[in-house]
Amino acid sequence: GSWNPTTRQVWTTAIVFGLTIFWFVLTRFYSGDINAIDFTVYYDRPNFQTLLGKPLFVESADDSGRAYRSYFAVHAHWVMLPLSAFYWIAASPIWVLALSVVAVMAGAVYTLRIVQATGGGGLLGSSGALAFVLNDNTARTLNYGFHVEVMYAWFIPWMIHAGLQRRWSSFGVAAMCCIAVKEDAFLFLFAVASVLALVRRPALRRIEW
Repeated sequence: GSWNPTTRQVWTTAIVFGLTIFWFVLTRFYSGDINAIDFTVYYDRPNFQTLLGKPLFVESADDSGRAYRSYFAVHAHWVMLPLSAFYWIAASPIWVLALSVVAVMAGAVYTLRIVQATGGGGLLGSSGALAFVLNDNTARTLNYGFHVEVMYAWFIPWMIHAGLQRRWSSFGVAAMCCIAVKEDAFLFLFAVASVLALVRRPALRRIEW
């Protein structure tokens, strides 16, 4: 049969790649070579303010309409509330830097599983996962240090894979996580639902000549 990586091989590779990418993200952060407006102003400092009883409070910003108010007045980033709990352990931006990498690597693992679930095999799936990690869009996203929309890289592939496997409880959790990222999540939910509907209806995939 065709080659498929073992679970141990998948997670070992993911950890190695994740640590390598995190090193790049961390060194860029310490060199000041990240988008500090999004990362520091809208995520890191508001996470700290959440600990002080001011949920996602923006201390100052480049946009006066967003300064000195909760960022919830601008975007529905509800997923940031549980994520800010890490700041109780240590109030450090390293948490969200690491979370960016975790989200990308989790998305890559799900990409592998999606390709395998659709009959692509381990080699094609591994290539897809590698492309997911190394493409330009991922690099640009990680250049932010952290942006909440990087969580889509984890939650959307998770949702697709759960739908393909008919694991509807997992699908529901993944969908709720997507909704908690931002108010535009309904666009991705509609897209995923449409794809799954087509995949699960063989008659719709056949072209009658």
